[in-house]
Amino acid sequence: MTRAVGWLLHGDLHQSLRYHPLAPVLLIEGTCLIAFSLYRRRDRRDVAAWPLRSASMLRGLLVANALLVLVVWVVRLKSGSLDNLG
Repeated sequence: MTRAVGWLLHGDLHQSLRYHPLAPVLLIEGTCLIAFSLYRRRDRRDVAAWPLRSASMLRGLLVANALLVLVVWVVRLKSGSLDNLG
């Protein structure tokens, strides 16, 4: 994932997706979470203003991400595409 994000930050989407297809999704989610956190902190917003105000929603997002990472890992393991990344 680190290499995939590195390639993405260098503007090479193809190489990034080659290393990990979820890198753009997780980078966008992380950027949004940081932006919302900074917005809430800067304006001292109430917790109710937070888009992910429910702990269950945040847990659901984390579980969904973990399942997606697991699915990608299993598919790559079964297809043998993990050996081609080196």
